[in-house]
Order: sequence, then C-alpha cells, then structure tokens
Amino acid sequence: MPWPSVGKLLLNGYRETPESAVNRTPMEKGPPKQAKVKSRRMVPRAVRYRMTPAERDTWETWFTGAECNFGSGWFDWINPFKGITTQARIVNGEYQFTAASAGEGAPLEWELSITLESWE
Repeated sequence: MPWPSVGKLLLNGYRETPESAVNRTPMEKGPPKQAKVKSRRMVPRAVRYRMTPAERDTWETWFTGAECNFGSGWFDWINPFKGITTQARIVNGEYQFTAASAGEGAPLEWELSITLESWE
C-alpha cells in the first residue's frame, strides 16, 4: 500500500535520526571498545506535508483505513533524498495537523507533522 498522493513534502525541518548499530563499552584503561551489533537499523524521520482541506480529508481516510490501520501498518514511502521506495510506518500512530495559510486572502491549508520510521 503506498502513501497517498496528497500534499507537498516540506524539506524545511526534515530530519533523519538513525539508531545506532554499535554497542560501546567503556574500559578501565584506554579507549572504549565498539562492536557492530545490528545488520540493519531503524531510521526515524520527522516530516511535514502542506495540504489543502480536501487532501487532508483524503489522508485521514487513508490513515484510518484497513491498510494503514491508524498508523500501525507498513506502507510504501519515497525517500525524498535517495529517490527510492522504502517500507515505512507512522511512529506510535501519532500525527498533528496545524492550520496554515498560503498567504493573505488565500484559502486555508493544513500542515501535517509526523514521524515516520523505516529500516535502512
């Protein structure tokens, strides 16, 4: 199931925070030892999308649907920097919509803030 074709991804504030794949152990003397303990790691990504009211409705229908299952399901998402499709899900099924205006006199828009996670 793919991410719905709604909204515009905002790169301002986009953040990736990969979890560590190593274990670090302090030593009595000398530098700490480090060893790789994972063959792949989870990467949380803070993302924001700008949406029209109609796009927000479409996204919320997708989010509550059987495939996404309130954020617990995995879906196809295109990484904007690598251009590759990856399996992602919404961390804790949590999201936030904030009212945003495209400018004075312009129609109301919404900004969706979520944290996605995927394997790397």
